[in-house]
Amino acid sequence: MSERQAASNIQIVQEMMEGAGQEPVMKKYLAEDVVLSVAAGMPYGKDYIGLQGYRDIVGALMNSWTDLAFAPAEFATVGDKVIAVSRITGKLASGKAIDQPFCEIWELKNGKIVRVTPFYYDTKEIADG
Repeated sequence: MSERQAASNIQIVQEMMEGAGQEPVMKKYLAEDVVLSVAAGMPYGKDYIGLQGYRDIVGALMNSWTDLAFAPAEFATVGDKVIAVSRITGKLASGKAIDQPFCEIWELKNGKIVRVTPFYYDTKEIADG
């Protein structure tokens, strides 16, 4: 992959992270059959498929968290994948505060996001929250 393509992929992921849940951004960058795979141990863990699936995970996050935020990420590319390393902070519906490392792998094809896989540092802390 060229440096220009890698930079373009990082830019796409940055825009998606900054515009999380915004319809125009999602429609611009998500493939029709995008898959977002959340670990089964999470309260909202499952595969979310397509634009509606992406809307559903955004809704699930908003229902499970308050003050949800992701620290500015550092990015690396490997082939058509962008790895975003960050921190997740917020409060669960129970009121428990969470602050832990967080990572996502975003897979792109022809300028569209085809798969997103988030990795939570401590899924048990969140699930038990």
